[in-house]
Amino acid sequence: MYSESCLGPGASRLLDEELAGLAGDIDRENRVPSSLLDKAAAEGLFDIESVECLLQAVRRASRYSRGFAHVLLVHGSCRLAAGGEGRIYALGITEAGGGTDVRANITTRADELGNGSYRLEGMKYFTSNALYATHFVVLATAGGEPGLFLCERQPQIRVEPLDLSGFRGSGVGKVFFGGAVCERLTEPGVDGVRVALGYITSGGSATPRSPSA
Repeated sequence: MYSESCLGPGASRLLDEELAGLAGDIDRENRVPSSLLDKAAAEGLFDIESVECLLQAVRRASRYSRGFAHVLLVHGSCRLAAGGEGRIYALGITEAGGGTDVRANITTRADELGNGSYRLEGMKYFTSNALYATHFVVLATAGGEPGLFLCERQPQIRVEPLDLSGFRGSGVGKVFFGGAVCERLTEPGVDGVRVALGYITSGGSATPRSPSA
């Protein structure tokens, strides 16, 4: 049984009162208001430190908005793995026409620039949190092997919103990387596909039928 004190009174009130009141607008507009994202950040909902608390927040949010619950789930799973304060993470794994074999369908490329930096070229489809993200966790190939890369939002990253039925407001979009400068998250030789799928499954029990990242 999860402890309700995990979230704190401010975060609980935001979910049970403010999110509940805005859920209809989020569904109609297919977007979470920036004011709600700012308040969620101020109440620590984007800085959760444990899987237990993350799942508690996601379950509570899903009472009112599956879209906002998915925002918390994807960001929280990435943050628990990648760390960082004051961020909202998006997760880009799927590519157009990708199918079930993620490894065989990676066309996004990361070219090493030196000093730990890489230039990313490619497109990710159904990228969760793309509309709201300050940082993107991206599956790409470098030197012929898949790895995960961290890209701060920049002019070389372009987002086109998508409408995902049942998860409206989740910020899903197509993301185009046109020479975005990023850093590597996984070490060379580490299976980036396995790590990326782990990001998804780490919170997968929080909401039923979560869409692909």
